[in-house]
Amino acid sequence: MVLNNFLHAQIGIYLTASDFVAQRLTHSSNSTVVRTHELIKKDIISVKVSDSVYSYQKSEIYGYRNKNGIYRFYKNKIYTVLNPSEEIQLYKITDGVSSKNFPIEQHYYLSKNAATEILPLCLNTVFELFSEQEKFELLIELYFKNDEELLFYDSFHNKYKLNRLYELSKTVN
Repeated sequence: MVLNNFLHAQIGIYLTASDFVAQRLTHSSNSTVVRTHELIKKDIISVKVSDSVYSYQKSEIYGYRNKNGIYRFYKNKIYTVLNPSEEIQLYKITDGVSSKNFPIEQHYYLSKNAATEILPLCLNTVFELFSEQEKFELLIELYFKNDEELLFYDSFHNKYKLNRLYELSKTVN
C-alpha cells in the first residue's frame, strides 16, 4: 500500500476531493475519533475531538483518515484508498467475515482521479476511462494480460504499475 506521508499520526476527515489531494484534514488531531456507524447502517459520520462531537452526512463529505488507513465515501459505501498519492486512484472493499467456511472477499475499484466516479477495476474500465489517450492504451495492452495484473506494484518507483505506465504515456513521443 502506498501511503507515503499521507499517514502521519493525524486523524480527521476530508470534506472535499480538493482537501484530500491537498492532504487537508478537518478536525485533525492525534486524539480525534471517527465513527462511521457501519454496524447500524447510519448515513452519518461522527467525529469526536476533545469534548466536542461533530456529525456529517456521509454523502456530503469526501472521506476520512484514521490510524488504519484512508477511506472514501461513494454511493453509500466506504472504499479503502490504496494509493492516495497517485493520480489514478485504486480502492478496495472487503466483504464478509473471516471464517473457515466463508473466506473474506475483496473487490477492487478505480477512479480516474480523486474527484471522479468509482468504477470496477478491470481492463475494460481502464480502456473506457482513457479511450482518448492512445499511448496509455497501448502501454496497457502491452503490459497487462488480465484484470488481476492491474494491481501489480512497481516497488522500484513506489507506485502501482498502472500509474507508472500512465506517467510514461505522458512523456512518450
